[in-house]
Amino acid sequence: LARGAELDIEWALLAALLILCSTLLGSANVYLLAHRQLSVGWLTFLPGFWMAWALSLVVPGQVGDILGLSLWMKRRGMRWEVGTAAATVDKLISLLWMLLFACWGLALYLGKPHLASTWVGSLAAGMGLCTLGGYLLRERLRSLAQGRGVVRSIVQVILVTATEQPRQILFNVLLTPIKISLIAAAYWAMFHALGASS
Repeated sequence: LARGAELDIEWALLAALLILCSTLLGSANVYLLAHRQLSVGWLTFLPGFWMAWALSLVVPGQVGDILGLSLWMKRRGMRWEVGTAAATVDKLISLLWMLLFACWGLALYLGKPHLASTWVGSLAAGMGLCTLGGYLLRERLRSLAQGRGVVRSIVQVILVTATEQPRQILFNVLLTPIKISLIAAAYWAMFHALGASS
């Protein structure tokens, strides 16, 4: 960063706008996965998502937003397991996309772009096979999740979310790279706001 550079307000506002857009898209992603089992609309759900997102900024890892969203739903008399399950599925999809981006970026950094297609293709194929296997074995997985207890309850909701909502899963998969790109653009804009040059 440039020494003595002042904060460029226009770039900083752009970064804030990009972050806002990414959180709106992120909340829509989670809501799509959970809305069938919720009694509230997206606009009511949004403040809870923002509170959980803010908590994730101070709690290590991805625990903060999952925990925050679950607590917010529990306080409003909703099934907190639904929030935990939806957020977990969303995190898994985001993780897989990040791995795809990482494989592609690492291959380009190493100067071996031909590896990008190989790594990305292999990871995508693995993701597809795992998804197909989970769908074909959904009844078996559901039977394994029968019973009582917090963990089993969460697993049950995750299985319902992952196997009985293919359209919502597809929308999440398609929207997630846009969300990640918005976050990356927000970093880029903030670097410029702090005086970095292209």
